[in-house]
Amino acid sequence: MRDVLHVDDLYDLLARQLAELDYHSRQTFYNVGGGMENSVSLQELTKFCQEFLGKRIEIGRIAETREADIPFYVSDCAAVQKAADWKPQRKLNVVLENVWQWLVDHRDQLEPILR
Repeated sequence: MRDVLHVDDLYDLLARQLAELDYHSRQTFYNVGGGMENSVSLQELTKFCQEFLGKRIEIGRIAETREADIPFYVSDCAAVQKAADWKPQRKLNVVLENVWQWLVDHRDQLEPILR
């Protein structure tokens, strides 16, 4: 499970913090992410991709948990939400659709890297 954050939501937060730089520069670091509302499991993400593509994708498995695997990571953004009066506005489906569109739009640049 991971949370996702739209780049436009991050931009909105940074713009808000820059507008109040004196206040935010005295604060501790914040956790920033999509939170529980914008979290997705690998299984859910695979289902989304299959529905979006209209075809089934076989996914392999590795049974053992590797040392560096983190099975669940969702950002606790309570501090930044309170301090900046901010929370992500773009929902998970919008984030995923925008990422998909970006991949389609930049396919010619990505294919050489993925070979």
